[in-house]
Amino acid sequence: MLIYALISETLPIFNSRKKSYLLIMSLFEFLMATIVTILPLHKDNPIGTTLLLSLVTFSMSFIDTVCDGILVVAQRADPQHGSEDLQVLAWGFQAIGGVIPSGLAIILTTRFDLQAAYIIPAVVGLMIFVASLFITKEME
Repeated sequence: MLIYALISETLPIFNSRKKSYLLIMSLFEFLMATIVTILPLHKDNPIGTTLLLSLVTFSMSFIDTVCDGILVVAQRADPQHGSEDLQVLAWGFQAIGGVIPSGLAIILTTRFDLQAAYIIPAVVGLMIFVASLFITKEME
């Protein structure tokens, strides 16, 4: 995490700290969840799996905090209507993001191994990474 902090604070990707936070943490989420999905750690090393999944959860929390910061900046820029649309979009995606992955996890764990459900945070991390590429300076 120290390396991440040094990279994002000293060399902001695309000249934007918020964008670099989202890019780095979503890529981190994708990599950690992919490792848990591919390697059979949960059978051989439950402590390693717990650590990797904790890192996935940490990255999700960090991403949520950065998104909340973007909403605050939008609200300050336009106090009348600043974050209404963004807030509706964020809450809508959060609702969808809670229902669809839960349903997919049920399907993946009943048809495949429990480990297959870990692909969901990997895909979500990749989606956030791609979406972060489209953030403009005006959105910050």
